[in-house]
Amino acid sequence: MIQQRLARDPRFLNWSRGRKWENILTIDEAWVYLTNCKRRQRIYYEFRGEHTEESWTKFWKESHPKNVIFIAGVCNCGKTKIRVIKPSAKINSKYYIEKVLTLMFRDDVPRLFPGKF
Repeated sequence: MIQQRLARDPRFLNWSRGRKWENILTIDEAWVYLTNCKRRQRIYYEFRGEHTEESWTKFWKESHPKNVIFIAGVCNCGKTKIRVIKPSAKINSKYYIEKVLTLMFRDDVPRLFPGKF
């Protein structure tokens, strides 16, 4: 498996020799799908091990999106903030550049790589 990874892109491996790997920030996005997100919830509150009456049971119906996109990054110096994309957003290259990459370069990159950018 390691040999397969090494054979995939020798140009990247040649570039990252030495200590250049310290300047790499890897970002990834993940879809999270929620189930039963529009049903009625039943929560029972118990305070410090004391059993309370059933009147402490609360019911509510809260609406949540069925799918959410999370975007985060990691590098040698730490991790970026986790960003949540609005469920109603149309994700294209313009949105990704303006709402994700611009914020990462403005907020996270100077914090992760102080004095380099």
